[in-house]
Amino acid sequence: MKAGHGRTKLDVRLVDIARRYGDLGVHHWQTLLVLMLFSWVAFTLVGYVQDTVLAWRPEDLLTFFDLDVVPVAFVTAACAHAVLWGVPGAGPAASMGVARRAFVSVLAVTLLVRIAVVFGLIALVIPGLAMIVFLGLAAVIMVAERPGVFASLRQSFEMVLSAFVKVIGAYIVFVLSFVGIVFVMIIVVALATVNLGDPLSGHITDGALSAALSISHTVFAVAVYQVLTEARTAEPTVH
Repeated sequence: MKAGHGRTKLDVRLVDIARRYGDLGVHHWQTLLVLMLFSWVAFTLVGYVQDTVLAWRPEDLLTFFDLDVVPVAFVTAACAHAVLWGVPGAGPAASMGVARRAFVSVLAVTLLVRIAVVFGLIALVIPGLAMIVFLGLAAVIMVAERPGVFASLRQSFEMVLSAFVKVIGAYIVFVLSFVGIVFVMIIVVALATVNLGDPLSGHITDGALSAALSISHTVFAVAVYQVLTEARTAEPTVH
């Protein structure tokens, strides 16, 4: 299903997006927890190997060269499928299988979004933040509809533009909720790594935060995608 023209405006409520975001997290918490643990290990290993074995420090380069894009793409695809199509409590095995098959396409979308965000941040910061919002649904759209890489990017832009103010408000809600998630993760990681030395403890902490961000943002993106899609199909378009 196509998003429609960029000028189409959808009548959605911020509370609907926030409620859907919370409902998805509650209904699929078991699968999301397993995916969180899996992604935590994956991000930690990638960061540790990149830093120690490859002696590569991406913070000295543009961020789209960071190898964490590989677990980001896989985890995003698995999480999106689990929340979109998975049965609550059924486990992540089927979603990981879908993520494996869709990996190349989602990786391409993830790389293009990251490139757009990085160049936007380099330009004036605000364009980079705008790209995060406008292209934030692209990976979810790829998993949900398989329209193609560039079509996913275009559809994400059009869908967000159709309810831009409400989506921005939803992002504020997401950021505030993520601050709470990060606070809990920092406490858990600090207790788990108290006896570990650097650099492993640092990568465990970074991996936990990356896992939390990837999982929570994907659930949020699915919530926005579902609410906008439902509004688009339920209401007449206004140009």
